[in-house]
Amino acid sequence: MKKIILSIALTMVLFSCNKAIETKSEFDLAKAKKEIEAANKNIAELLAKNDSVGFANSYTEDAKFMEHNLPALVGRAAIQSFWSKFMIAGGNDIQLNTLEVWGDASTITEEGLYELKSNTGAVLGKGKYIVIWKSINGKWLIHRDISNSDLPATK
Repeated sequence: MKKIILSIALTMVLFSCNKAIETKSEFDLAKAKKEIEAANKNIAELLAKNDSVGFANSYTEDAKFMEHNLPALVGRAAIQSFWSKFMIAGGNDIQLNTLEVWGDASTITEEGLYELKSNTGAVLGKGKYIVIWKSINGKWLIHRDISNSDLPATK
């Protein structure tokens, strides 16, 4: 009788472990990558429409934007101000190319390449970036955004 009870208990433990493993593996990184790419496309469209509010709303409330040659910008208001000035100056075209993503259901890190152009087509910036995305209420928002230029430094 003890052997039967022990066997049943052991079987229940094993099945409960499998359940936890199955739950963890439900996250689909390929699907998340497509969602990140769609969010990047939306960001490019917002920039093209000079929508600095919508652009800033692509970031978490406590986001940090870390651009070369500038102190880190913290929060949506600071990020909106930066991009608003950029848009007013004629920068309204960004191309984002996701190279790789890794992470889990709550946080994704994205590595990619960017190119910024003016409304006349002049290249204003070109380089690489790392973005940390957070899932907030089922939507991917930028939490940390850091980039650096591949263009030669100007004197």
